[in-house]
Amino acid sequence: MKRYIKQIAKLGLITYHAYKQNNFYKKLLRLNHFPNKEQPGEEAWLKKWSGLGMKVNPVYYRLFYHYIGEDMNIMPEDISHDIVEPLLNPSRFVKYYTDKNIFDRLFPEGYLPRTILRRMNGFWYDAQYRRLQLDDELLIQLLNSSNSDKLIVKPTVEGMSGRNIIMLRREEGCWKHDGLEVSVNMLQQRGVNFIVQECVVQHEYISQFNPTSVNTLRLTLYRSVKTDECVVTSAIMRIGGKGSVVDNAHAGGGYIGINVENGKLCHKVLDQWGRSQDTFNDIDFSKDYILPHWDNVLTFAKTIGDYVPHHRLLALDIVLGKGGVPQILEFNITSYSMWLFQFTIGGALGKYTDEIIEYCKDNQNSLEYQLLI
Repeated sequence: MKRYIKQIAKLGLITYHAYKQNNFYKKLLRLNHFPNKEQPGEEAWLKKWSGLGMKVNPVYYRLFYHYIGEDMNIMPEDISHDIVEPLLNPSRFVKYYTDKNIFDRLFPEGYLPRTILRRMNGFWYDAQYRRLQLDDELLIQLLNSSNSDKLIVKPTVEGMSGRNIIMLRREEGCWKHDGLEVSVNMLQQRGVNFIVQECVVQHEYISQFNPTSVNTLRLTLYRSVKTDECVVTSAIMRIGGKGSVVDNAHAGGGYIGINVENGKLCHKVLDQWGRSQDTFNDIDFSKDYILPHWDNVLTFAKTIGDYVPHHRLLALDIVLGKGGVPQILEFNITSYSMWLFQFTIGGALGKYTDEIIEYCKDNQNSLEYQLLI
């Protein structure tokens, strides 16, 4: 009976997700004036993605075909969310790795921006996880110890798409946010789980696209089920809108594809609805732009997988710092956002798609224990 209930629950959840995604992708087709009809290569694509325990919906191919052409590696979002992600990233380990406050425990020194202060489950800790009895005087001492004029406060649990991130600025010797002096009481209004970190000084080449936001490089990192080798399968750069502190598309920013082989940017910037433009922030992206220190970024990204051993599919947010040194701001295990890559550069999993499909077919029986709700 227990097993039967689990199967019913799993089926219901998958059906619900498929229904939501179907409606959303039909909306995207309408917004971009694309017909919801069969496209060249669709039959072969449907055959490739069949056998994973879900009916393959052609709406995904019909949308992304208009951006990246006849690509058999276009991944359906419902299959990504309900089959690929939970099988590559077992849900029983997800909660721990998605708390940004533990990142300093995972990675070596220098991998992350410097932490000044952390709040965990309502308690205050310093950068070394030592408990603090925080008052306003100690708070200002800690902020001043950063030797910086700007600090970022961001949620560490369930924070997404740049939401609820604020900046603290030192103005005339006083720390302020939106003109108000920073205090313990003010920070406590941010919730019970957040982190205060130094602002990264991004590379001047990246800064040209929008100097007010940290324009992150979003990379797909996959640790092969066959070889355990960590590889980067796709990449984009997110760019904040003029004057914005965050770079997320959901907050008015844009994103542009990156050729993984050489770091060259594509020529179209897109928004969250898949609408593209040649010019963004008054910058003409029809010109060629090649990211500096791209080999450093790839080498650095591939090492991240060594510190997250339970999971095989990570969406990395990397910043290229001053002097060409990359750092990781965060990584995502759930809500992979495969659409970012498939609007821009190609199938999100690239040439590793086939081995992932085969792995998922062979391991479907374990899905009920790993399905992320």
